[in-house]
Amino acid sequence: MIDLSFVHMLLLFSVILISVTATVGTSRRCAAHGVSTEINNPLPPGR
Repeated sequence: MIDLSFVHMLLLFSVILISVTATVGTSRRCAAHGVSTEINNPLPPGR
């Protein structure tokens, strides 16, 4: 059970890391395009 819980925590950590990297990538793209509204809406539609 301890091993399963450890794996579950690792999965959650990996998902959080992937989401953070995705948000950072989108924010960098928005900055490159000159859009600084990623803070108000992290995923603007159509971009």
